[in-house]
Amino acid sequence: MRVLALLSFMLLSACGATQMPLTYRPSTAPAADARPIVEVADVVLSRNTGREDPVWVGTLRGGYGNPLKQLHADRPVNQVMQQALRDGLRARGLLVSTGDTARRRVSVNLTQFDANQYMRREATVAMTIAVDDTASGQTRWRDSVRVYEVDGSIFGLSGVLAPIEDLHALMQRVLQQAVDQALDNLGFRAALRD
Repeated sequence: MRVLALLSFMLLSACGATQMPLTYRPSTAPAADARPIVEVADVVLSRNTGREDPVWVGTLRGGYGNPLKQLHADRPVNQVMQQALRDGLRARGLLVSTGDTARRRVSVNLTQFDANQYMRREATVAMTIAVDDTASGQTRWRDSVRVYEVDGSIFGLSGVLAPIEDLHALMQRVLQQAVDQALDNLGFRAALRD
């Protein structure tokens, strides 16, 4: 009877959502010739998976694919991406200060932002990013970024025993890679020049 009660408690406590922040951690320093000329527009969220919940990031699933634990961001994921881009541009010496006039504007359509675990953990960030000239409105560069990563072993912990922190750590890494891939793209950098 005690074992049954303990298992019931574990199942009930495993269900539900855990809210955790996702932040970009700069790994680069500004280039010697970097000039703050860029602002970040509102990020458009057009993902299919998770479209009904703007803070949903991912789900840990049980043996039958049933959702056991959910990972939520501490704010809507389009705001997570907008702040990550701002932090990445600031670290590179490219973000204009509040109140200053930007010569370029970065706009993003976030088409995928999710992390899931059935046996192994997987996370994806996909977006279309563009650089527009603020004076003319002309698009100077546009490209797509997609980062997908699979982590863990099929023999690792799964279901109610899997820690949600591991799924969060994977999503954090994929967010980091997506921002770095976008902002370090040679076409992106060329679009910032006059």
